[in-house]
Amino acid sequence: MSNQVKQIIRQTVSEILADSMSAQNIRRMAEKHAEKVHFVPIRYRIIGGILQGLNIKFGNFIEQLLRNIVEMDTGVQVMPDSGKKSDCSSHPKQTL
Repeated sequence: MSNQVKQIIRQTVSEILADSMSAQNIRRMAEKHAEKVHFVPIRYRIIGGILQGLNIKFGNFIEQLLRNIVEMDTGVQVMPDSGKKSDCSSHPKQTL
């Protein structure tokens, strides 16, 4: 793996972590949970929210990583139908 790709991976992971741990994100969660009556202390619910958010964000990690690589590589072009859903109804169904 080239150093450039490793750098992009590090940058992407850092972006995800920084966004999740931002003061704005923590403040938003604190405001959301302050309105609720709950037996779990608010600080643990905020931590749980951050971890759940990280789980979702790392699920989208590949998409963000590829976006960063495409932005860096000027030789890459996006295909016209990229990102569109395909109609699978025209394909014959297989039975087992």
